Amino acid sequence: MKQLLFFLFFPIILISQNTFEPGYFINAEGVKNVGLIKNLDWKYNPTEIRFKSDLNSDNEIISFENIQSFTIGNLTFKKAEVLIDHSSELVNNLTKNKEPNFKKETVLLKLISKGNINLYQFKDSKKNRFFYDKNDSIEQLVFKPYLNAENQILKNDYYKSQLLTLLNCDKIKTEDIQTLKYELYSFKKIFNTYNNCDNENFVDVEKESNKGKISLSPKIALNKSNFSISTEEVSILNLDTDNEIYLSYGIEFEYVFGFNNDKWSFYIFPYYEKLEENVSNERFENIKINYSAIVSRIGFKHYMFLNVNSKISLNAALNFTFTNNSDSKIIYSESLTQQLFIDPGNFYSLGAGYTFNNKFTVELNYELGKKLIQARSVNSKFNNLSLGLSYNLF
Repeated sequence: MKQLLFFLFFPIILISQNTFEPGYFINAEGVKNVGLIKNLDWKYNPTEIRFKSDLNSDNEIISFENIQSFTIGNLTFKKAEVLIDHSSELVNNLTKNKEPNFKKETVLLKLISKGNINLYQFKDSKKNRFFYDKNDSIEQLVFKPYLNAENQILKNDYYKSQLLTLLNCDKIKTEDIQTLKYELYSFKKIFNTYNNCDNENFVDVEKESNKGKISLSPKIALNKSNFSISTEEVSILNLDTDNEIYLSYGIEFEYVFGFNNDKWSFYIFPYYEKLEENVSNERFENIKINYSAIVSRIGFKHYMFLNVNSKISLNAALNFTFTNNSDSKIIYSESLTQQLFIDPGNFYSLGAGYTFNNKFTVELNYELGKKLIQARSVNSKFNNLSLGLSYNLF
């Protein structure tokens, strides 16, 4: 069983090292290319991307010259030729020149807020600049620290005058702009307010993508179990079985978190399982095993995208078992008055799955720490491997 789990999870762990996610880029000819883009969680604005048309294709480097824009989840970069201030903000490098040192440059700008006026950001190791786009004309919001004649640090905060002219909205007061800091959070908040001011169709892209999603999936599973019972006090009760097969079925409730491109989810899977078998040991020829339980599996899943239609998942969960002792028991013989009542208790499970088109999922789960009998005088093991099939209703 350990070897099986190793071969099950090892290739998936290798695949999980990839960070290719569904996305697309527009090339220099204006052609949209849909596939997988490696998300490097860029600290600075990128100058190239790594692209795959599907999981099995080769890793292709798309050069800066061949990119008009690209999108991964809620992350969008757009190429633009802009005047960008190259002035240093380091105290030791400040000058007495109040005016920005503009240079024309073609860069990939990160989209921060989308609406009547778009907000963009450019960041590299030396500068952090913000731009606005109105009527396809992109200009920098100007901020520059400089020195006066007495070498005191002053600030050219012309961006406030720019915003007072641009952001005409009843929801934005003059003092809101006058106290606005030249930083991502402040700009994003005020631009979202403006873009939502008179635009009923405005959507905060990041907020929308960060909304969680609920899904409901009926599931049926084929279970393969082997269990054993041993007790020193009554050796005739010892039991060892192998490859017992039974079914389980239930409904899985899943909540996919909106952050990190829908890669994490929390799920609850209540299911019913029933096992009825006749086995034997050295003493008894016809031992009846009757086991039925409602199990509630509560855990987390992590998804890894293979392409736009396929993804694999890893899951870990804690399982809570509810049994009826009058129904779940082991009867050794009619003459043996002592019966062993089955109570697997709570246990852990690990699993991996494959989902196609966000509808059909095949999943393999292995249960850890599951016991057949919860009693001090009885040692028991209950190993179970299940192969499940589910369909996502919504």
